[in-house]
Amino acid sequence: MYLVIAVCVAVFTFFICWILYYTVFSIRNLFKITKEARESVDKLHKILANLKEKLDSTFSYIYLVEEGVKKLSDLISDHKKKTSSSKTKKKSSSTKKSYPKK
Repeated sequence: MYLVIAVCVAVFTFFICWILYYTVFSIRNLFKITKEARESVDKLHKILANLKEKLDSTFSYIYLVEEGVKKLSDLISDHKKKTSSSKTKKKSSSTKKSYPKK
């Protein structure tokens, strides 16, 4: 009877050790997966931060270019108004006919 109990304790101990080994192995793999996920998220965060920084600087340049284009278009429209107003003055003075007095 002691021999059967000893064999049962030995088999039970073997299964407990086997379960513990696979549990530890699974937890270790879980930590590796978590670490890789963190590294991937960190890389993605760095990429997005870099992209945001570049876009911010690009948008500031675009804003400056937009303001320059607005001022340029204002200058062109003012120049066209001045040119057209001087042409209308020339036309109005040249189209006036002077009639001889009777």
